[in-house]
Amino acid sequence: MSETLLFQLDKVTYHYQNEGRSALQEMSFSIRKGEWIWIVGPGGAGKTTLCRLLSGVLQTWGGIIEGTAHFQGENLLEKATQHLAGQVGIIFQDPDMSFLLEYVADELAFGPENLLVPTEEIEKRIDQALISIDLLEYKNRRINQLSGGQKQRVAIASVFTMQPKIFIFDDAMVNLDSNARKHFLATLHALYKQGHTIITASARFDDEVPFDQLIVLDQGKQILVEQGNLLRPPVIDMLKDLGCFPPDHHSFMVERERKEQGKRSLPSASSSSSPLLEVQNLCFEYRTKQRDEGHVVLENLQLQLYEYDFLALLGPNGSGKTTFGKLLAGFLPSPKGSIRLHGREINEYSIEGLSQTVGYVFQNPEHQFVADTVLEECIFGLFVQHGIPLHHLKDIHLKGVHASKQKQLHTIEHIIRQGEEWLRKTGLYAQRHRHPLQLSVAEKQLLNLTSVLILQPDLIVLDEPTAGLDYKAANQLMSYCADYAQQGHGVIMITHDLPLINQWATRKINF
Repeated sequence: MSETLLFQLDKVTYHYQNEGRSALQEMSFSIRKGEWIWIVGPGGAGKTTLCRLLSGVLQTWGGIIEGTAHFQGENLLEKATQHLAGQVGIIFQDPDMSFLLEYVADELAFGPENLLVPTEEIEKRIDQALISIDLLEYKNRRINQLSGGQKQRVAIASVFTMQPKIFIFDDAMVNLDSNARKHFLATLHALYKQGHTIITASARFDDEVPFDQLIVLDQGKQILVEQGNLLRPPVIDMLKDLGCFPPDHHSFMVERERKEQGKRSLPSASSSSSPLLEVQNLCFEYRTKQRDEGHVVLENLQLQLYEYDFLALLGPNGSGKTTFGKLLAGFLPSPKGSIRLHGREINEYSIEGLSQTVGYVFQNPEHQFVADTVLEECIFGLFVQHGIPLHHLKDIHLKGVHASKQKQLHTIEHIIRQGEEWLRKTGLYAQRHRHPLQLSVAEKQLLNLTSVLILQPDLIVLDEPTAGLDYKAANQLMSYCADYAQQGHGVIMITHDLPLINQWATRKINF
């Protein structure tokens, strides 16, 4: 083998436990030292699984691995994460997966401490890593007080402090605002010029990212390995078909107009007698102790939202968008007199009443899952509304139950029919018996949205719902949100996905 050859895979196939289809099917390619590899594919293509394999994480998960794979001439399939530590660093889309400690500086020190790096060198690396992601002022901040984008930058910095030779980024840029993204890309370019090997995986092709090899995946299969850094027209057409390349604007608008034909004309917001949501002089400050200082995240916010509004909240990481969403959903206590729903002070709502009025879709789909199957997850909220414990689902299969249970069984049957109908609407019906964690990223996000829409709240708040989705999946989700607004509800979406917002939202506000 050449000394510059890092990874060599030959017909590698992988099955997760209790999964029918292979997550990876006969992967065969090589990666050399100093290359920039771009792995592209739609949701469920196998990108994350491949990143886990290359980093050594997958080898600790169980499952069945077939074929051969080598890292620097040694058997990669026998190497676990600890054997690659210091050589390979991986950053996942969900930064919370990697955090172990409470404070930013402690999290960044954890990796090099385990590599026995001297204390003075660790302090130097921490500052350098935070400067590289433009987050030095947050060195002593608690991680749980950061925005999603800021957490992602901390996760990136925590790998930088270990100074690996190989960096793997699994959709690590999706939560970054435009300035943070530019800063991060500049850092990657610098690492690439220094001879580091860069592996980036994404659901969307980005012409700002160079590559020496482009690996295109679909449904666990490697359908293309392209050498060089220029896309040929046939490759562009392939990526468009997969939803990984920006769709043609004209074709997109024709399709949108076709979907909207026959819909009734919508009343303007100003024609409504009163706003659905009214925010006046909203201020919010996180109060902290010990090593932190309190910091204001919202100051004198003014906002009105009417029925039929699809409002996009834009702004940099840490500008207070997610905090505002959590205030609307009641996850944080709002200052008195600052937020009104239907003209009523939000703090006057009971927990049950507010949950029926405002639906919230979390930035990370997995943070919302509570049930063991897709169908149960979809109907969980309806069970709560009717005061029926989810375990009573099994009663539906019992014969000759006591008459006192008949009414409850009829209610359960009705709820199940509703759930199945909604899963058909959103294309998840075939997955109804699977565990939510077995779904693709796009399917997980769609399931969360479905579990909220089935409750028909007056207002839904979505936090970065299109992050990590390919263009097809993202447009599908945006379509469901637009339809919901057009039915007379309010929709608020926190996002950095400006092109999609320009096509779908009715209003935008910059934080």
